[in-house]
Amino acid sequence: MYRDAEPRADLLRGAFITGRAGVGKTHAACGAIRAFIDSHVREVEGTAMYFGPRAKFVSAPEWFAMMRATYNKRGMDERDVFERYARCGLLVLDDLGKGSKTDWAVERIYMLLDYRCTHKLPTIITSNYDLGEVSSLLSTDEQSKEAIASRIGGMCRGVRMSGKDRRLARNQK
Repeated sequence: MYRDAEPRADLLRGAFITGRAGVGKTHAACGAIRAFIDSHVREVEGTAMYFGPRAKFVSAPEWFAMMRATYNKRGMDERDVFERYARCGLLVLDDLGKGSKTDWAVERIYMLLDYRCTHKLPTIITSNYDLGEVSSLLSTDEQSKEAIASRIGGMCRGVRMSGKDRRLARNQK
């Protein structure tokens, strides 16, 4: 669905993309992944080859579900799932503010953002909510809200997207 996303190199240093459903937030984030991959492709003996770190895309609710699923599996633990996304070269975290609002989820989001901020790893976050709303949705604790908002604001530039719902428009044709 996002294979044809226009490369968005302008988002590669990190972005917090907000806007209503369907305005193109995820499409823009996938364009950043394309630009990231393109920036690490080199030609070797006439063949384009990728020489770079991994880019990962995950929705916040899916990420939580993957970590919770490890509790019932032998040989796999939550830390493996966490590190797969925390350590990648570029992370797109889609739909932050959707899904779990438990203390467990807040702690995991904080840990993920703190790791990526500390290690200066580019992170692109999409959300239907602005920064203040998303931090309030994630936590009722004032200090946690501030810590999450500070990390997002410190490593991501704000990008507000507007317009009509592209999915609805596509289905009305």
